[in-house]
Amino acid sequence: MENFEFYNPVRIISGNGEVVRIKDEVEQLGKSALIVSYQESEFMRPLLDSVNKNLTDANIRVTELFDVVANPLVCTAKKGIELCTANQVDVVIGIGGGSVMDTAKIIAAGVKYKGDIWNMFYSRHDKFDNVPPTEALPIITIPTVPATSSEMNNAAVITNEETAEKAYVFGNCLYPTVSILDPELLVSLPAYQTACGAADAISHCLEVYLNNTVKNPVQYGYMEVIARTVIENSVDVLADPENVELRGIQQWTATVAWNGMTTPGMAGFFPMHTIGHTLSAQFNIAHGHTLALIMPAFMRYMKNELPERYIDFARNIMGKDVVGIEEPKAIEAGIDAFEGYLNKIGLKTKLKELDIREVQLEMIADQTLKVYGDDNGLVGAVRPLDRKDILNILQLAFN
Repeated sequence: MENFEFYNPVRIISGNGEVVRIKDEVEQLGKSALIVSYQESEFMRPLLDSVNKNLTDANIRVTELFDVVANPLVCTAKKGIELCTANQVDVVIGIGGGSVMDTAKIIAAGVKYKGDIWNMFYSRHDKFDNVPPTEALPIITIPTVPATSSEMNNAAVITNEETAEKAYVFGNCLYPTVSILDPELLVSLPAYQTACGAADAISHCLEVYLNNTVKNPVQYGYMEVIARTVIENSVDVLADPENVELRGIQQWTATVAWNGMTTPGMAGFFPMHTIGHTLSAQFNIAHGHTLALIMPAFMRYMKNELPERYIDFARNIMGKDVVGIEEPKAIEAGIDAFEGYLNKIGLKTKLKELDIREVQLEMIADQTLKVYGDDNGLVGAVRPLDRKDILNILQLAFN
């Protein structure tokens, strides 16, 4: 194991109907709140109206910013910062999925940040000249999509619409003060968003699981249980979408997939995310779907780096009986089963199925290296990836 520190101050309130406690939580933090949610928010209107009324009945001034899109933009965060300043906002509330919660975090930090907020982001891996935020307004999140773990971590991701670059920021001030996990809010979540959320949650485990050589059996076992649970439960959720118990399992499992508990003592490589972020920034594909496109291809390309881990993946995550099967066939069986699962829940796993052309693969590779490559032109992984590696992965994802 590598040396590590672990810290997570987020207080979780979880359970059916717990969203009504938002008033009590805000009252402890201030008298004015900004509610952040989606630009297309009609499907969430009953929830948003209920929260607004709950707060205004308690004499809490409410300002609304319903401008967030699937891959959130810097301009939206800047608008939120202006609203916070103009209305003397004390608390920022994010109601939605990872895009909304990340935007809320950036707004809360941006109010206190000196200079252009883009300077807080890791937007170039070859020169870490960013200045992360150190303070923020109190943040409350109410997740409506189980996916990113943003409700219980200190990270946020955003897209610079001027440069078409997607970048991220970490900072302890970005931990929410409290997050309310109410599974009743998930029963109307469309199947596509449910599937994308599942792929995202699984990826948070597989990035670490497939890109580490350290001996850390507790962490590997923890990741296996989380990934397996998301896979099995998401199929059940899609078959019975109004089952609140199943929704609650999916919500908590997604939360713990990337709240820090899977990673102590492990290296932090996220190569599948780096390519996925490029696809989101360039083609506006939902984040979870980009990971469904890249994960099987990455696994097929990198399987010989850690063959024993891929055997564990086949057996312990995908439930394949690999006893007596030759190693290459056992590994491929696990990957095939995983890709079959992604297709079963409604996610396409080939770039050409999303109208991406083969001639665009070089641009995708170049943009990935531009934003995420280090000063040696490599993307971090269990074996660092150069341009040729990224192109090969993209080619596998294309066909």
